[in-house]
Amino acid sequence: EEAVMYRTITLPNGARILTEHIPGVRSAALGFFVGAGSRHERAEENGAAHFIEHMSFKGTQRRDAGALARETDAIGGQMNAYTTRDNTCFYARVLDTHLPLATDTLCAMFFDSRFDEADVENEKGIIQEEIDMYEDTPEDVAAERLIGGCFPGALGRPVLGRSSSLARQTGESLRDFMSRHYAAPRVVAALSGSFSDADVEELARRFSAMPAAKPKKPERSAYRPCLTVRRKATEQNQLVLGFPGLETASGERFAMQLLSGILGGNASSRLFQTLREKHGLCYSVYSFTAGFEDTGLFAVAAATNR
Repeated sequence: EEAVMYRTITLPNGARILTEHIPGVRSAALGFFVGAGSRHERAEENGAAHFIEHMSFKGTQRRDAGALARETDAIGGQMNAYTTRDNTCFYARVLDTHLPLATDTLCAMFFDSRFDEADVENEKGIIQEEIDMYEDTPEDVAAERLIGGCFPGALGRPVLGRSSSLARQTGESLRDFMSRHYAAPRVVAALSGSFSDADVEELARRFSAMPAAKPKKPERSAYRPCLTVRRKATEQNQLVLGFPGLETASGERFAMQLLSGILGGNASSRLFQTLREKHGLCYSVYSFTAGFEDTGLFAVAAATNR
């Protein structure tokens, strides 16, 4: 059986291309990862990294938003993006025969988005609805408040931003954020599955054009204990207990995942078996981890009535 082939290419400007050739599959996954997330924002631009992710789907110089959506759907592909506190990711999954089109579309979104001011204004309403959606989910509110309290400063601010900072964003301010933070040494293009050398060469060609500047690192953060309470007219109380965790790349992260599995990760976990099955105190009880570049959090959570 042919071995899985891993390869790392570092371009002269510092951008990296990671490939994993998997024999026997007919699909490919392509992701562009940028080390720029909400913690890289200034307080007044909170939400910019996530806003940029949204705007990348709103049209490029050659394709409008509808064309971007139709092209992906027409080939049965999937294209999406997400933003975290540490980074932003744009990705696509397609059949290998459609990879050149997916690469071209993803590169257009990444390098050539329009940031039209009318689209920006329209998208503010959509992101506000996204903020409101999480506000309507009490367990998300509790977890967000815990992270905000345990990591004061840039890391603790919400990824989606706040209504006040959202209102300040413009196409120009978003482009400015990109020019400050989307530099080649912070970018990884990852390609996995079935692909050709030509696919890799095309990625190298596209990413070679990025500026090689090294942006300054965000302020360091560390866990600190906190108590935060929020009254909300819901049927249940959401209780989240946080503890110091591990940074994303810690060698002990697998041990922490195992601990999370034992404590609250599944139906046989101690919390589930004790609080729910034995005592009938709750329906929802679980544990989770949150890892960042330089720090982390481990938490257990439960919802129950008064």
